[in-house]
Parts: sequence; structure tokens; C-alpha cells
Amino acid sequence: LGEIDEVTNEDANFAFINGTEEQKMLGLDPEVGMKVLSNVNTRQDIHSWLRLGFLPIFQDSFGSGNPMQWGYNAAVGGIRVSQQVADGEQCYDGEFAVRFTGSGLCYPTQYPGGGYLQPPLPKVLATSGGDADNNMWVLFEDGWEAGLAQVDEVLRPNGTWLRSGQPEAVTATAPMYNPELNILTLVYAEFYLPRSGKQWARVVAPAILLELYRSIWHIIADVLLCAQVAWMASKEIWGTLLDWREHASRDDGESLVVVLWIRYQRAESSSTAVVTVSFLILCAIWGNFFWMTQQLVETLESPVFGSRLLVGTEQEKVLGLLVLMERAEGIVRYALVVRAARACFLLVAPIKVFLAFSAQPRLSLLTETLKTCFTDVLHFLVIFSVIFTTY
Repeated sequence: LGEIDEVTNEDANFAFINGTEEQKMLGLDPEVGMKVLSNVNTRQDIHSWLRLGFLPIFQDSFGSGNPMQWGYNAAVGGIRVSQQVADGEQCYDGEFAVRFTGSGLCYPTQYPGGGYLQPPLPKVLATSGGDADNNMWVLFEDGWEAGLAQVDEVLRPNGTWLRSGQPEAVTATAPMYNPELNILTLVYAEFYLPRSGKQWARVVAPAILLELYRSIWHIIADVLLCAQVAWMASKEIWGTLLDWREHASRDDGESLVVVLWIRYQRAESSSTAVVTVSFLILCAIWGNFFWMTQQLVETLESPVFGSRLLVGTEQEKVLGLLVLMERAEGIVRYALVVRAARACFLLVAPIKVFLAFSAQPRLSLLTETLKTCFTDVLHFLVIFSVIFTTY
């Protein structure tokens, strides 16, 4: 991944000039690129960088040469270039806008949903959806010259694909496969160029593991954890059933809800219920993530991806690459949900550990202290949050 970042940021050059006579005599490149990704400031620069910098990185993938890019990754299928166009609205001062620009229509100066800074990854991935006219596909099967011609036709400065005068989030995406690690990497080259001036240009490369369980120990750990939580859940369910039967056998006027409420006021029962429910939610999220990954693997095993060059008609190739991109991006988004769920579970799980400390006199000092000061700490946090948000 570091190699991808370095190549796309440093080696994908544009704005070439003729090299010096000394460079030619030494057998060095006769032309030298003077600009890199960070120098992309206009729509014209986007066209030049994609045509002269980004696309040539994948030149071998268009022909019968070595498909391994930079010796580590193989480009898959083709490249998608997408854009997101903002809707216009009335300017703050319509009179000045009409007087000095001839139009009272303005566009937001920040990335939609991302603020003035570079948006997080899920916001960027959202730019790939929407109108199909905002997506352009450069398939490797079309040949190198055909790919260049397509980029020239669509992205040339006087072209109509990039909406002139409107804020444009432009993204070039290339899926790449690494056989040593068995991962699929989505290489995103992204730009946001509103009328107020360039805000950012960057490369991100999220990776997807195509085989989640890489060792027998991963499976054993998950099985043992599931068995432990299942044992706690069954023990708690059995205790709840006993309380229910005891309540049914006596006629003391208390409702079943009150009986259960009294039971789950006990620290041991309530903590077991919280840990069990949290783990079940985590298991559901992880199972969905595993299913999404299997869908991605099935897509790569489909007839369209029968070889490193796509197979089928033009429509089937584009549809296959579209499905691959959508499923891969769905996994990248959902991986953040899995990460957040794991973090939350790691905060909940120690509850049982603290309760176990009560079995030992010295360790029980911790749990007793927490019980005693819980109300005071809670009020302190309320006051602290007010003061913290103020400053």
C-alpha cells in the first residue's frame, strides 16, 4: 500500500518538458514531468494528470505485457472515472453576483457532506453513485491507444463531460489484486475543484481481505468466544425461566415485569445480559461482513472475470466491473461499521471482569469503589462535558 501511495503521488507526472542534452547523453528520460498530483489545480490539470500521469501507470495492463504493476499488484478489469456535480442555488448577494458575474446562481464551496477539509472515506465513496452519465469506464481490453483516446474525448479541457463552472468532485478508481496477500485494493485518485479554488487532491487505497480466516487459530478463537457467550446466555435464560416459574407458583400480586425488573437490577444478571446482547449484535455485523466478502469473491470468480482481461460483450464487461466496484466499496464502508462495533464490544466486555474481582477481597476494592462513587462520577461527567463543549 505504501508503494501504491508513492507511485501515484510521486511518479505519476505531467507537464512534461524536454530534458537537457546531458540527460539524453546519459540515456535518461528525454522528457521530464514537472508536476505531480499535488500540483493539480484546474480542470485542465485533471485531464493532463489522468492522461499523462495516472493512466500510463497501467499501460502494461492494456496489452499482453506483465500485468503486475510495480511488481506487487495486478490491475483488474479497468478504470472508472466518476464525478459529483453540485446543484446551484441563489448567491448570498444576488445583486452583486448579477452585476459582476452576469448570473445570480452560486454553488457550495465545500465538499457535499464533508466540510472544508478532506472528507472521510465513506463520504468520498458516495461520489461513485448517482447518475450513470457521471461515470466513465476505461476497459483494459480496449487497448492502450483506445484508452488514451477515450480520456482525451471525455476529459479534454473543451469537453462537456466535466460540468463547466460547477463544483466537481472527480475520482479515478482502479481495482488491483495482490496475490501474495490475497487482497483487493481500490486505488482512488480524488480531486475537489469548486469555483472558489482547489480544496484538495489526494490518493487513498483501502484494501479488502478476500480470505477473512487465514489461520485455524482465527476459527478456534471465534468458536471459543461464541461458546463462552452461549454458555453465559443459556445460564441467564435458565435463571430467568426459574424466576418465571417461581412467580407463577405464588400469588403475591406482583406482575412478571416487576419480577424480571428485580432480577436484572442485580449487577451479575444485568451485566451478563448486556454482554450477551452486545456480542450477538457483533456476531450479526461480522456475519454480514463475511457474507459481503464472499459475494465479492463470487464476483471475481464469475465468467466475466475469466482472465485478467474481461470476457464478454462491451455491456457485460462494464456491468461486471460496475458490480465489482459496488460490492468492493460496500465492503470498505461496512468495514468501518465492523470496526466501531468491535470497539464498543471491547468497552462492554470488561464489565464481567470487574464483577469477577468481587470474589477476591483485595480486588473487590475496585468494584466497591466504582459502585460507591458511580453517582458522583456521573454528575462530574455532566459538568465536565458542559465546560468542555463550551471551550
